[in-house]
Amino acid sequence: MKSLFKTTYFRMSFIALLVSALCIVLLSLSVYYQARNILIVQNDQAIFNQVNTISMLPIDKMIQALNNRLTNDYRQVFYGGVFDATGKYIAGNITTEPPKNEYSIKPYRARIAGVPNEIRMVRKELSNGDILFFGVYIKLISEIKLIIFTATLTCLAFMSLGAGIVGVIRSVKTVRDLMDIQEITKVISQGDFRQRIHNMTGNNEIDTLVEHINIMLEDVEKLTGEIYAINKNISHNLFSPLIRLRGVISDISQLAAINTGKKEQEVLSIAESEIEMILKRFSALQRISSIESRTKYSGMSFFHLSELKNDIEEIFEPYSVETGTKFEVLDSDGFIYADKGLLFEAIFNLVENSFKYCPSGSLITLIFSSRENKTNIVVQDNGNGITDENHLDIINRYSRADGGYDVSGTGIGLSIVSSVARLHGFELQIENLHPGLKVALIAENSNYRPSV
Repeated sequence: MKSLFKTTYFRMSFIALLVSALCIVLLSLSVYYQARNILIVQNDQAIFNQVNTISMLPIDKMIQALNNRLTNDYRQVFYGGVFDATGKYIAGNITTEPPKNEYSIKPYRARIAGVPNEIRMVRKELSNGDILFFGVYIKLISEIKLIIFTATLTCLAFMSLGAGIVGVIRSVKTVRDLMDIQEITKVISQGDFRQRIHNMTGNNEIDTLVEHINIMLEDVEKLTGEIYAINKNISHNLFSPLIRLRGVISDISQLAAINTGKKEQEVLSIAESEIEMILKRFSALQRISSIESRTKYSGMSFFHLSELKNDIEEIFEPYSVETGTKFEVLDSDGFIYADKGLLFEAIFNLVENSFKYCPSGSLITLIFSSRENKTNIVVQDNGNGITDENHLDIINRYSRADGGYDVSGTGIGLSIVSSVARLHGFELQIENLHPGLKVALIAENSNYRPSV
């Protein structure tokens, strides 16, 4: 209901209902008071006519005429009475003298003991000193009041029902359209600029917004493609000369070794190493660009976690023996929905970083944990770790851990991990264990498939 109230249709329906209800209430009150005033004027004239007619008769005939008028009143709306100068009852269906009024010559409202309703009446003194009271209960006013009140409530009920139905129907459609837009924009925000928001065919402001967003997405896709092409061309144009330069330096280094030019060979080896590092960085950048340009879910499938476990163990067990670092792989039985090649590459980078930055004798643990709604892939070690300030920086390209580690690397490994996580929609968590570092890839298993 809270989401519906935020929509323009629901708010406009609610406001229109309030305004219409106010207008109907004011109209009903106006009709009631105008009808009431007309009836009062007509009945006041009738009261004067009755009083004047009766009061002109002799006293005995006047009393008889009054009683006849009251007796033949089948609607029971007339009330009258005759009292002497001392207030003693003489005749009529009013047995208690009514209260006096300042304007006795005009009809006035009064409540009298024994009379169930408030009446409009006239008080007139007769020639013999007696007092004649004659009044009317304007029953029609109460009936009109009840009719108008009932009609107003009925009209308001139908209006509320109609406005509510129309507002909810239109608002539900609007909310559904916005949720569809939200789902598509989530996919777009993860890098798939080929997605487009479907036209909602409602001919409203949302369709206009969708049209402009799609135009913007086309421009963004075009610009992204151009940037990717430029980066690819730059990388290729620099990559090829560097490869050729490395070959030339390698040839020179070999010639220097043959001619026993040890110093020259050492300098050339350093230059060759630097060029090799540049080539590795170009390769890593091209790999990140390739990952980020991929369509989400393309190349993804269900596979068993043990497939990753076996591949990782096969690669790093010899390295573990060589470096004196203990390496353990703990896994749970389950499946994951991902691009196997990219996920393997991300895990490889995480484990490789741990081996680089952990001293000999450290423990590196790779944990696969699969549950019904979540799969965790965790790489943790008990090495030196990193400072808390570097948690966000280490996933940036070319960022390297502080601490004076004498290790080689491109500084782009965790950027590849971040790109893979973003493509899959995984959460990347980095935690300092003091000592050691823990990096986790957390996958929400919306398409969970239990192990068999």
